[in-house]
Amino acid sequence: MHDAFKDREIETGKIMSDVKAQYKEPRSKVRKILVYTSRYTTVLQYVARDLAQGFQDAGHETEFLIEPYDWSRVTSYDLAQTLLRLNPDCVIKLDHVRGEAPECYPANLPVITWIMDDFSHLWHPEMVSRAKPHDLILCMSGPFEKQALDAGWPRSQVKICPMAVNDHIFHPDVPTRPEYECDVAMIGHLPDLALWRDKDQEVFQHHLFRQKIRTDVVDWALEMGFNVKIYGQRWDVVENGKYKDLWMGEITNGPDLASAYKSASIVVQATVDSNIHMRFLETIACGGFILPRACPDDDLPGGLHDLFPGYPTFTTKEEFVASLMSRTVSNPSNVTQNKILSEHTYKARAAQIAAWLEELLGNCQER
Repeated sequence: MHDAFKDREIETGKIMSDVKAQYKEPRSKVRKILVYTSRYTTVLQYVARDLAQGFQDAGHETEFLIEPYDWSRVTSYDLAQTLLRLNPDCVIKLDHVRGEAPECYPANLPVITWIMDDFSHLWHPEMVSRAKPHDLILCMSGPFEKQALDAGWPRSQVKICPMAVNDHIFHPDVPTRPEYECDVAMIGHLPDLALWRDKDQEVFQHHLFRQKIRTDVVDWALEMGFNVKIYGQRWDVVENGKYKDLWMGEITNGPDLASAYKSASIVVQATVDSNIHMRFLETIACGGFILPRACPDDDLPGGLHDLFPGYPTFTTKEEFVASLMSRTVSNPSNVTQNKILSEHTYKARAAQIAAWLEELLGNCQER
């Protein structure tokens, strides 16, 4: 077994020598894209899938690298083979940077990181120091942009890039389905608190708050007499099974989720980071109605009210009840839906990312 691993390591090194030879000179155009992620994620695998689709829609030759099976892994050998065969003009990763595995990426190959979560390695000085001048840091929201700049990532390499919608799946022609009909739908996982209870109290408290704001919303809707359906992990076991009868199981990101969004009278969003979440954009793209809980970044660049001024939110129980009773969330208007489907698709994001990178490459060559 040791010999097999050693042989594979030697073979990977040989392939990487050929890969590096392909990148002797810097490039100025972005035509081929490699989007690289892991299936052992919740949201990220779908964002990466949809971004790859967006680049294809924008006319780029694109490949999506992910483990093919639940028991498989993408190794450095697999990555090296893909780089040699595709010869991409950039690699895009979510929540991961070049500095974690610098030996896997030639110096002249741009690595783009789209930051979706607040992970400490993203702000680590060593990760920043290992970056190349043509690497891009895309931040889902304004607070992440501030963290990136405070960590030392260069201003010219940091951009706000909110989430987007895959309009191949989430669009106005999505059908409603009787099995998804309800007054209020809560679609989202609950955190596994046991993982953090005895490890990191700050993280534990963060997840505890995240769970509370979601269970509170469900409780408020039930108190008002609404028919509630819940989708996502761990709702069947939290609080001694309190929500088990409302729990409809997990729902896969795809046509089923699109119909669930559209079939509910109201989809409720309770998140702690940003309301420009795929759930918000996807629900409205389908023609559904969504009421988000207010987030700290709503009024910041890239936040909810920056992109969609005046969109209703709630924080307290009284605000939630008033919104549901008055139906202020009824239809966010065709203007909002049209804006999402024209400005906030993955095709639009892909075109913007390619333009940012080509501008950065041009500036690097002028130096």
